[in-house]
Amino acid sequence: MRKLLVLLAVAILGVSILEAAPRRKVPAAAVKNLKITRGKPIRTGMVFIDGEFISAPYTIERYGTALRINGRQVTGPLIPWEEFLKTQAGAKVTTSTTEVPAEAGAPEPEEPEEDLFEDEDDDDPLAALFDDEPKPKKAKAKKAAKKKKPAGPRQITTTKVEFDGEFEMNPACQKLVDRINSRRTLIDQNLRNGGFYFFGSGYSGANGDSALAAKMLQVLPEAMRSANSGDQLHAALRSKGLPFLSAPICNDLMAHRNDYLKLIELRKKLEADAQYNSLFKGR
Repeated sequence: MRKLLVLLAVAILGVSILEAAPRRKVPAAAVKNLKITRGKPIRTGMVFIDGEFISAPYTIERYGTALRINGRQVTGPLIPWEEFLKTQAGAKVTTSTTEVPAEAGAPEPEEPEEDLFEDEDDDDPLAALFDDEPKPKKAKAKKAAKKKKPAGPRQITTTKVEFDGEFEMNPACQKLVDRINSRRTLIDQNLRNGGFYFFGSGYSGANGDSALAAKMLQVLPEAMRSANSGDQLHAALRSKGLPFLSAPICNDLMAHRNDYLKLIELRKKLEADAQYNSLFKGR
């Protein structure tokens, strides 16, 4: 039920949950052959990497098959390097299947407890109140418990790509690069519009637009200053209407608790900029 409420709140607030993925290192061959796509510096928005607030400006780049911000890798390889190798002429693709035996000694489900009696008056609750001689309960027929069938062996398919030639960019390879670049562009645009991102290693991050960023900036610094643990911070943010900041995110934020001072300074700067701009609005 709690998970459902969080999902509903996320849908209403317009938050995107970033998929959880280990931040694996990008293969050196991917960086060498696919190069880097680097954007122009961004002076708006908010970025948190493993709970640490990173001050602007931000430079977002595609680093081979992954994304980096200010030189720090924030995703794992978004497309496996093997997919790029498959586009090369002369690449050798082999597929093998390995059978893994099922785990032995798995416990069978216990037989459920049975209610040995049933009440014939269950369908008529008034009958029990006015019946001078209630009828004795009849024994139920005991149901046979269903036993789980032993699991059979599993098959794991592994694909291996071998390529010894000189890597060349081709249309199929460029399409894969474009898919990663489009992800970089989306992050770039959201930050330029004042949005925010939380990137985590091995857990789901989150991002939202400028309106939600402004709301978060009004709540998060004081909540971080007052909380004594990640659980306390998580509970406080949920009560303030920020359920998308998960427990793992809150634990990381508390590991960089003093960053609340940077967030307060950022808030003051944004408020001062808004006040200054309002003086010249309409002129």
